[in-house]
Amino acid sequence: MKLPDFLQFEAFNKLRATMGAEDLGDFVFFDPKKNLTGIERLELKGQGLIVSAAILGSASDFTLTYKDSRVAIYLNEPESMDDWLYHVSDCEMVHAARASDKLTLFSAKTVVPVHATGTYKVCSSCLQKLRYQNFDGVRQRHREYSQRIEDVFSLTEFFQEYPMYPVVIKKEIPIF
Repeated sequence: MKLPDFLQFEAFNKLRATMGAEDLGDFVFFDPKKNLTGIERLELKGQGLIVSAAILGSASDFTLTYKDSRVAIYLNEPESMDDWLYHVSDCEMVHAARASDKLTLFSAKTVVPVHATGTYKVCSSCLQKLRYQNFDGVRQRHREYSQRIEDVFSLTEFFQEYPMYPVVIKKEIPIF
């Protein structure tokens, strides 16, 4: 059975004109296995979601993704004060943690995590991987500029440059 060309179907064109619908619009299929649900969106903005390394993805720009949204990830209980970092890309540390054990759990959020005994800051390796605002932690002559980028990093501004939703995942990170 062949469907008619609805752009040429006069009854629908009259109905569309009556409704004042000039654009045809588009349809996106919702799959809760691939798309964030409303509850998941709220949890990402609040307490966060506990996700395994196996289901985290990476967009083609190396930002971290969960389903069809960019996320920041962090460990709930850092082992030392040096571990109070949150990650926004598939940096070496995240990649190593994911490769060593795909059951590793992370908290995924779209807001900066807050903890009573410490302050989280963005991982400089993540900024380096993304070359975020020309961040270059390797070259000494750019060190002062890069330190300033790291110090004033804002997750809100990050998600303005890298919109959190929707993300089309073009590349999956292989798990070894």
